[in-house]
Amino acid sequence: MKGLLLGIVIAMFVPILFFLGVGLVVAPFVGGSSLTGGYETNTGTQTASGANPNVPTSGGALSATAVAALAKAAGVPADQLATAVAIAMAESGLNSNATNVNTDGSVDRGLWQINNAAHPDVSDSSAFNPETAAQDMLSISNGGTNWNPWVTYQTGAYLQYLPEAQQAVRQIGG
Repeated sequence: MKGLLLGIVIAMFVPILFFLGVGLVVAPFVGGSSLTGGYETNTGTQTASGANPNVPTSGGALSATAVAALAKAAGVPADQLATAVAIAMAESGLNSNATNVNTDGSVDRGLWQINNAAHPDVSDSSAFNPETAAQDMLSISNGGTNWNPWVTYQTGAYLQYLPEAQQAVRQIGG
């Protein structure tokens, strides 16, 4: 009964939260994913890409380890990998299909919630593709040296995800 009530409450408030521009609060709870060992894992039927078997070709929820591997492959410096992963966790819940429509009408897209107005050079297809989004994140962060473009960095919201991100980076040998 409690689960049913929680589901009804969430169903009622999710549209309101997105309307208010705080859809990222609920992003970890939507989509085809589950939490296993503290990490969001892909439970869908997506096909893994040839470049990285942990990364689905069509987006969706990824593991923290897969996002760490993406950031490393894109060229994020080793000492900044955990920050890049923690920001993705805070921004999108590691869902490469995540979107957030802001009150100004702009849209945050993908793992690192790349804003379409601030970065018109980043197409939707690039922002929602995990591999190209990692490259875009690297460019926006000035080679992994400036995380200020992300509100979750500015506010410190990413810090709660840092221990999990550090563990993911250790798992990939970063």
